[in-house]
Amino acid sequence: MTFYWKVSSEYWWDYLRFYIDGSQKNAISGSVNWNEKEYELPAGQHTLKWAYTKDGSVSRGSDMGWVDSIKLINYESAKPSIIIRNEQENFWWDCSWKHKNRLDILETSGENIKDYQSALKINTQSLISQGKMRSDCSDIRFIENNSEIPYYLESGCNTQDTKIWLKTSLSANQIKTIYLYYGNLGTESDSNPCNVFDLYEPWESGTLDTKWQTGGNKPFVISTTSYEGLYSSGNGDIGDSQSSYMQTTVNLAMPAKVTFYWKVYSEGYYDYLRFYVDGVQKNAISGTVNWNKQEYEIPAGQHTLKWAYTKDGSVSRGSDMGGIDLIKIHKMPPIQIGESKIDENWESGTIDETWQTGGNKPFAISTTAYEGYHSVGNGDIGNSQSSYIQTTVDLTNPGKATFYWKVSSEYRWDYLRFYIDGVQKNAISGSVDWNKQEYDLAKGTHTLKWTYTKDGSVSSGSDTGWIDAIEVIEYEFKDPVFYMNNVQINIETTQSQSINDLLKPEEITFNMSIENITQLNNPTEKISKLPALNKTKPGELLYEKKLRGELKEKLKVNKTLGSIRIIVKFKENATLTDIKKVKGKKLSTKLVSKVSTHQEIEQLLKNENIESIEEDVRVTTLMEDSYSTINYTFSFVDAEFNGSGIMVAVIDTGILHNTTIFPNLMYEYDFVEDDNYAQDENGHGTHVSSILASNSEPMGISPGVTLIPVRVLDSSGGGYVSDVISGINYAAEQNASVISMSLGATESPILTETVNDVIKNYKVTVIAAAGNYGPNSGTITSPGDAEYAITVGAIDNNNTIAGFSSRGPINGISKPDVVAPGVNIVTYSINGMKTMSGTSMATPFVSGLAALLLQQNDSRTPDEIKGIITDSATKLNYDVNAVGSGKINIGRALSGKYENNEGEINETNNETKPENETTSNANYRVKTINATSGDVLLIDYKITNPLKESAFNITFKGINESWVNWRKEITIDSNETVIERAVITIPLCVDTKTLNMTIATNNEIGIGYTGTVRIYVEGNECNDIGEKKEKVKKITGKLL
Repeated sequence: MTFYWKVSSEYWWDYLRFYIDGSQKNAISGSVNWNEKEYELPAGQHTLKWAYTKDGSVSRGSDMGWVDSIKLINYESAKPSIIIRNEQENFWWDCSWKHKNRLDILETSGENIKDYQSALKINTQSLISQGKMRSDCSDIRFIENNSEIPYYLESGCNTQDTKIWLKTSLSANQIKTIYLYYGNLGTESDSNPCNVFDLYEPWESGTLDTKWQTGGNKPFVISTTSYEGLYSSGNGDIGDSQSSYMQTTVNLAMPAKVTFYWKVYSEGYYDYLRFYVDGVQKNAISGTVNWNKQEYEIPAGQHTLKWAYTKDGSVSRGSDMGGIDLIKIHKMPPIQIGESKIDENWESGTIDETWQTGGNKPFAISTTAYEGYHSVGNGDIGNSQSSYIQTTVDLTNPGKATFYWKVSSEYRWDYLRFYIDGVQKNAISGSVDWNKQEYDLAKGTHTLKWTYTKDGSVSSGSDTGWIDAIEVIEYEFKDPVFYMNNVQINIETTQSQSINDLLKPEEITFNMSIENITQLNNPTEKISKLPALNKTKPGELLYEKKLRGELKEKLKVNKTLGSIRIIVKFKENATLTDIKKVKGKKLSTKLVSKVSTHQEIEQLLKNENIESIEEDVRVTTLMEDSYSTINYTFSFVDAEFNGSGIMVAVIDTGILHNTTIFPNLMYEYDFVEDDNYAQDENGHGTHVSSILASNSEPMGISPGVTLIPVRVLDSSGGGYVSDVISGINYAAEQNASVISMSLGATESPILTETVNDVIKNYKVTVIAAAGNYGPNSGTITSPGDAEYAITVGAIDNNNTIAGFSSRGPINGISKPDVVAPGVNIVTYSINGMKTMSGTSMATPFVSGLAALLLQQNDSRTPDEIKGIITDSATKLNYDVNAVGSGKINIGRALSGKYENNEGEINETNNETKPENETTSNANYRVKTINATSGDVLLIDYKITNPLKESAFNITFKGINESWVNWRKEITIDSNETVIERAVITIPLCVDTKTLNMTIATNNEIGIGYTGTVRIYVEGNECNDIGEKKEKVKKITGKLL
């Protein structure tokens, strides 16, 4: 059934509603124009009902809901046709295409959006590997109502994340069906960004077309220095005190986002590339800044976008050039956030203190109202006089101002005017009845002002302007949601199709739980009852022995793996000649990085001089920009200690070269560009360095230190373990006393080993971020998992553990060691003050404290520094694997007065420590058992497949201690629940220790964890280990 409806009512209070069989299906309120609704009805009798309901007070608009064009259509279909939303699935757009898939787009903003650009990601790799799609993705088409719709394949053909933009129109809350066609080997690509975006300019034509105006002393021109493709645009060859600009004007029917890439190579702090929207500068870059992406939200309406390169009066540096590339604008439908930011409250009969009113006579309450009983109107002014009322609003998101106004005045002489930030937006004169006005507002602070002005003579009508029903609403921007129908239709056959074959949902979680734990003591007598552990298969010994990290699994699963970055570790007795034979980049005396194929790795595994091989994995900053709480600006000033004389290396994205903020820089190096100028192109490195050592307010923890900026991460905030290792060794060789690392990799044994080795061999204190993968246990990243490092988690300014802060234990060790402020920290970045969150931000607090302690006594060892910081920490009521010893206490650490502080301060009580056998924490459940070395644990766990139309494989892996490393691959059908068993054998000879183990599962579309099992292992002496092994061997011949 379909119908059209419309409403004009008091928004959020009076509704037009639709019911099927007494169940409400939808409701609309406020000012909503005609739009179509569509609902499926099964066979049988149904009651269809529309109702208009009002709340207890106030009317607005027409106070009316309308319904029209109601249609009910019965369908009969002969199998195998599938009837879905008024069309038969056996219809085919063009038989040259062999395959199609249905896509449903749900409009979620409640707005009608025209010519909107929607982005989706498709797994084309799967389709190409099955021979269903061309290898270059050129046979992709999107069809709506038997017509092609524009699309643009932006990136990633033949990957699991092929990004495609579509251009389509959607009615408010509409679910629109379109079809993806593929499988035509004889066609060419129809991808065209210029047909999709409101503005798209990659400059590949080699010219600046007529939509661009360019000028200044010399105009912008086409350049061959580009971000992608062949061309970009860049400033003209100008001289000192000159400028060059390029601009265009766009008309937007709805809010949009403009994105572009820019780059500059100029005299730092003097010659700038700047970007303006409507004459207001939004950003500027100077010095050496590589290509980086910029994004800006702009409201609906006409706007001028301008890029300008300006030079000061002397000196040129570098290319003296700014470049722009890949400019793109796409629309963003708004969704209202919360209530109005203005409550004008005229109904109280007064104008409250949030309003300022003045002029010759101020505005006053009036009984001429649009709604209710009161509005405001201008004072009783005379000729050549004026009256005004204004207010100020602060918006953290873009928004919209709406109001109703009315005037009765001398036509074309006396006016009621409206201004935003001093700029007149509209004016009315004569006899104009109540009418609604709407204006878009950018995020930030704005002054809204209404003024009634009279000319020098004559009055007419009431000589008054009125204003009523003023609202300022904030909006967030949300893209429509894509759904894939789980039935794939093609010309040759009809088959089930996993949702994952084309689209990657982002939040699918497997339901996992531990059902039972059986503890077998004295295994030498009972071991025969256990299932044997899997033997290593022939040919896999080298994989098990030498390959580390995820590379082992990658090579097992994918024998045709292409080129991959690896790190090779040589044995201690390997000679320099042995190492040189493996041609690669030297990281240290026994480490080499290189790019290898699967076949080359197979050969390296046979090299007797090689101890291990692992992937050179990606490393990223550990920042959580989206974490929301009160901004927290931290400044620590100690009259006696400021870190003077201590060298601290910050291994990150580089640093802003500003002598006011960072006056003491030495030995900087850039391992990304391989030069000695560690310019920050991301901002993360500058932010963490500012927390540590800023000499401007807010002051850093230790502003007197000498910083060694070491750049190992690029402008995106990413890099490789190999560069991090090079940076660590470089910092140690420069005699740094402290190394601070606000970065992490999910699994890198060699990075962990490097940190431990540097601490032991160079006596340097290393501070590392815990990671941003909480709240699950066992999520500490490398190098935060290094035993000798001081690992730092994050709390907010209420001493509450941050949800993102990674938890331990890891590798059988309790981590983190301490926590520090890491939520919404405000300090300097490359473009002024910025708020960032993450364990990245918490880390430099601890690095600064380490520097202060070394200034106090520079003979302290890394172990002593760690002991002072942990012993002096303020205890928090969280599990040790969430906050370690607690929150750092700088004053207590420096005073040395922290004996017996256990439990003296409990600053928060969000979680409880385990007391009983099973304790329910906010983050995970802990099952505690006592065991003796040599025991066997049978852990039964349950898992449910959350998908409806898919079967898939999962690998289970026990986390932590090397001997708790249990893997099994199984297949679970759709909606199936199974119980599996893990067999964990505690070695016969271990020290007394506490082990925390979690069984985790993941595949390419989701992840799941069981609760944590905490095992207290009582160690034993090793003098009879041979006898015990022999006894077990006789029983099973397998386990040991």
